[in-house]
Amino acid sequence: MRPLHLLLIEDDADSGDAMSLLLRRQGIHVDWASSGREALELFKRDPRRPVDVILLDLMLPDMDGASLVEKLSALIPLPPIVVHSAASKADVRESGEELDAIAVLRKPTDWEKLRKILEKCRPVETGARGG
Repeated sequence: MRPLHLLLIEDDADSGDAMSLLLRRQGIHVDWASSGREALELFKRDPRRPVDVILLDLMLPDMDGASLVEKLSALIPLPPIVVHSAASKADVRESGEELDAIAVLRKPTDWEKLRKILEKCRPVETGARGG
């Protein structure tokens, strides 16, 4: 089975480094974009890039999460989105509903909760096995 491919969209360098490292240690392939523009460029260069789940910070320096999701949806079929933000609990929940997110997490990260959410996003192996 191929590893889970996750697009981390996080503008804080320390958080992005730590999250990437911890996710990779769990066998997850991580592409990290530090801005909305950078995330869009990933898909403009390679629209077939495998992404099983997006871990999205709502407050980015160049655009908000909703604007980014709208622009991404014009480029690719959107995978499941997990909203991850330091915004207020009400704002995070409201944004998650607006983006049809599969989960919303507040910072600091609850790693066990995130692990359980990501486990549900793992790709399912297809095809018959010969024998």
